[in-house]
Amino acid sequence: MPWRRTSPAGRAFIRDQEGVQLQPYEDSAGRLTIGVGHLLTPQELESGEILAGSQWVQWRNGITEEQADDILARDLRATENGVNVAIGNAPVTQSQFDALVSLAYNIGVNAFAHSTLCRLVVQGRMDEAAKAFSQWRYSGGEVVPGLVARREREAELFSGGSSESTV
Repeated sequence: MPWRRTSPAGRAFIRDQEGVQLQPYEDSAGRLTIGVGHLLTPQELESGEILAGSQWVQWRNGITEEQADDILARDLRATENGVNVAIGNAPVTQSQFDALVSLAYNIGVNAFAHSTLCRLVVQGRMDEAAKAFSQWRYSGGEVVPGLVARREREAELFSGGSSESTV
């Protein structure tokens, strides 16, 4: 099975889609988040520390841009691994892989792995897969305009568009 990684342009795309928050904040589902969409784990919440690069740092008073990038790199590795396992040997382009990682990073690897979109990719039905991005536009049962726009950008990237964000 080919082991793929997000391209630098794909990483920048994800960073743009998520935004960067150096102070802790609650995401749309009320979960404490920091950096580039990093959901704080129960251990991080309890300890007040987060692994950034090779160092544990206090996050309660905020983190630096460099620390946010270090946390993103670690989070992306886990997401890339999950996407690679979920799509197996499906032949995807770099921009398709970048779009899939962006989606999985946002909705979670488990949700991605069990999605119709993932199944369509595995089956090689890429045109249908591109259309399936739009199914992931809800939060709390409500359509979220920001998610609609993000899914449109991800679908465009998946369909051969550039990883350079237009946000």
